[in-house]
Amino acid sequence: AEVFRPRKVSLLFQTLFRPEKLEQILNHLAYEDAQQIHETEREHKKALRKKKHNRMKGLRGNR
Repeated sequence: AEVFRPRKVSLLFQTLFRPEKLEQILNHLAYEDAQQIHETEREHKKALRKKKHNRMKGLRGNR
């Protein structure tokens, strides 16, 4: 039978902890992670193309 009573929040707490800022930071980190994954995938595909090109080049030279 406890009643919820909001407490006054200090100005310092309000300044340091802003949920919208936290959400913005988390979104930015998620974006950076997605960019890093995309870059890694792009480099991997580039390496596979180069490997395939070199393999085909070697096959053409053996004719």
